Amino acid sequence: MWIAVQAGLAAHAVELPPLAHAAEVPQERLYAGLQDDGGPVLGLRRQRRSAAYLAWELEDGTIVRTQHTVRRVMVEDRRFDASGWPVSTLTADADGPQQLVVHTQPGTRVPLAGWTPQPVPLGTLLAPFAAETLPGDIVRLSVLQGELSMWVDSSAATVTSPGFVEGLAAGCGCRIEDRVTTWVDNRPGVRVRLRAYGASPTDALDVWAIPHDDGVWVASFRVAAPTDATDALAPGRALIHLMRWSEHAVTK
Repeated sequence: MWIAVQAGLAAHAVELPPLAHAAEVPQERLYAGLQDDGGPVLGLRRQRRSAAYLAWELEDGTIVRTQHTVRRVMVEDRRFDASGWPVSTLTADADGPQQLVVHTQPGTRVPLAGWTPQPVPLGTLLAPFAAETLPGDIVRLSVLQGELSMWVDSSAATVTSPGFVEGLAAGCGCRIEDRVTTWVDNRPGVRVRLRAYGASPTDALDVWAIPHDDGVWVASFRVAAPTDATDALAPGRALIHLMRWSEHAVTK
């Protein structure tokens, strides 16, 4: 796929801002409560064995994920970016996940009733129906007005390098709009926002790349989008929130 062209483009890598917390693996912490004012959250009253809140925290204290449990039922799963700002919130009850909100403006809501775990490369994805498998072991799901594709690239790519991002852009005929550190089910990697050339309306893409022992797990959500693609791409970010790694899928 796209990553295969990376080596030839590394010498012409674009200038990108440094990645915050690049490749940093968050550590589990237990808290009795959270201080939450709508921005970065802080853990309150650290616990040792059990607590209402499970958090995944970086070395400087930035929290990138929290889960709230009530009477042994996980009722909320929140994801944050590398600065600690909210990205998405999953709400659930005893019957399972109910709704996911992506924190764009004004916000994107995805009802999850009837969605079930579907097999995808290296894990499962909560989805409304099964994905199709294409040549090259690419799994594709046309859902939420976009197209989600997932595969494993066997190259030994360094996803945090500018050359990697340049390879993605060249492989899909796109220009680079953004690159950030991200965590997919607590595994660190990058999310790259791209804009395709030549389409009308112009296609926008979010691409996630997560290293693992056999190469790089890649997911791409592609959608026709206006100039500001933030809301159009939000459903893809909801889908990636629903990704769960299999126990055997050990990442670096």
